[in-house]
Amino acid sequence: MATAGSDFARTIRRELISRNCNYFDAEPAPAMLPPQRHDEFGFGQFSARYGRIPTVAQLRQLAERAFGLRTFEETIWESDGRFYDVFRPVVEPNGYVSAEEVGHCRDSHLRNVRRLFEEAHVLVFALGRTEAWRSRADGLVHPMRPGTVAGTFDPETYEHVVFAADDVVADFEAFMAIVRGANPDIKFILTDSPASAVEMTDDRSGTSATNSAREVLRTAAETLRARYDCIDYLRTGEPATSSDVPFAVRTGDGRLDEDLEMAMDAFFSEHGEGSVEMLAGAEDPALRLAREAAEMLMARQQEICDDLMTEAAKGEDREGPS
Repeated sequence: MATAGSDFARTIRRELISRNCNYFDAEPAPAMLPPQRHDEFGFGQFSARYGRIPTVAQLRQLAERAFGLRTFEETIWESDGRFYDVFRPVVEPNGYVSAEEVGHCRDSHLRNVRRLFEEAHVLVFALGRTEAWRSRADGLVHPMRPGTVAGTFDPETYEHVVFAADDVVADFEAFMAIVRGANPDIKFILTDSPASAVEMTDDRSGTSATNSAREVLRTAAETLRARYDCIDYLRTGEPATSSDVPFAVRTGDGRLDEDLEMAMDAFFSEHGEGSVEMLAGAEDPALRLAREAAEMLMARQQEICDDLMTEAAKGEDREGPS
């Protein structure tokens, strides 16, 4: 069982491991790196060292690169004599010593990602955002705004894009076609984060932007689940700031304590009259794995997302492995 996506996928990973699920780590930390520094260098967060993948468009491009189907123009940024991988700028906090090292480490990473896609039985993808920055020249979708960690932001070079539900569906279908071409038995569980994900450049309130993004992602996930037997959707969060749920207890930041419990009840009712036992007895491995994911998520009613971008931008002169 593998994980990728938004920060919520990190919680899924932790819980799957704690429950002794067969978790797939295709890119573990090197032995020389102390465990307390794994997170600092992007290890032990997801099933490979790809960092956050906030959009399905980026997931699609990851598969395209891993299988050698697509290349891009600007793939390395230089800042203060250090070099950064455009696709995962925060996994090496101080950057690499040379452009050649970036390329070498990226090639190794993509081999691990390809192996993950070829061998995983189930991929859990945590949907994150509906907005991104994209290179105008070749369509490269960035995990964060260029210039945040390295590089220079130029509106003539990068455009802000907002993905509609149809875009999300099309990107996931393209991703799935690539992966299932190499691994026809793989199944997918889509989920959305219970944490608020405020969009990047929206003049509306955070509540409005978040709810709008959730609705787009939810529509896309439901469409994919209805269309393909190999996809399930674990719906984890009603719009947490909604005022039309009077019986829910609100937390200090406006989220609802009962969001996940309500979502899990709905999920169980779809698969067996709300009965965990019935799900446990289902023969379909995808349902069994979905049950495990549901149980895991019920134990995490409050997800506090880590901000890797902030960690990487602290400016500490730290050294570590490539």
